[in-house]
Amino acid sequence: MINTYLNKFTNLILDMFFPNHCLLCNRILYSSKNNPKSLCINCVKRNLDYIHISGYSLCKRCGSIIDSETSRCEKCIDKTLYFNGVMAMLFYSDNTKKLILNMKFAHRYFICHDFAYMLINFYKDYIKNHDIIISVPIGKQRFKERGYNQSEIMVRVIANKLKIEFYKDIIYRKRETVSLSSAKNTEERINIIKNVFVLDDKNKKYLENKRVLIIDDVFTTGTTVNEMSKLLMKEGLCKEINILTVAKTH
Repeated sequence: MINTYLNKFTNLILDMFFPNHCLLCNRILYSSKNNPKSLCINCVKRNLDYIHISGYSLCKRCGSIIDSETSRCEKCIDKTLYFNGVMAMLFYSDNTKKLILNMKFAHRYFICHDFAYMLINFYKDYIKNHDIIISVPIGKQRFKERGYNQSEIMVRVIANKLKIEFYKDIIYRKRETVSLSSAKNTEERINIIKNVFVLDDKNKKYLENKRVLIIDDVFTTGTTVNEMSKLLMKEGLCKEINILTVAKTH
């Protein structure tokens, strides 16, 4: 009981003298260790470009903008995709890009919590329609440099809040790769990420006949999540694989 009051008092003092500020508008935020924040509610509502309220028709297979619900998607019609569908919350516009770059490269891991709760708010039913959610693993060296895996933090928050299964060690990287952002084209991205993922023999049983949702920060070409899905489908484990991301480039 005493420790609880001391923690609350400590958090209050920290908020008074070292408050968090919204990364977009610099407004003071009042957060806590259990509920860290990097965005004010005003910016969440007004300063981000949400795909689901844009009015665009979207390809149900890859999530790209198409002319109409009946149009062919030129971006994925000739591609072999091993997942069933993609949903993304935000366009990768200036404010979203700023947040994601800060999350990944400026140690602003609190943003992971904001994004997780936003995904819960908008996609709760969709997420709960899956049996298990998994994150996109990063290499050991990148984890050492960054100190965390942003995809894993988001998935942990979502799994805890929605009481859905999450197993960290089902899939992992067997080698380090250069950043896919350095690739000149999709073919180069595919070669970089090819055969980089491995399934853990002890834990892969948890995927058997399950509807799996892979959650990540940005969907660009889908190369990474497609390689993960390819491995899962090759093993013949999953009933269905879908992708949910914070943002998507178009």
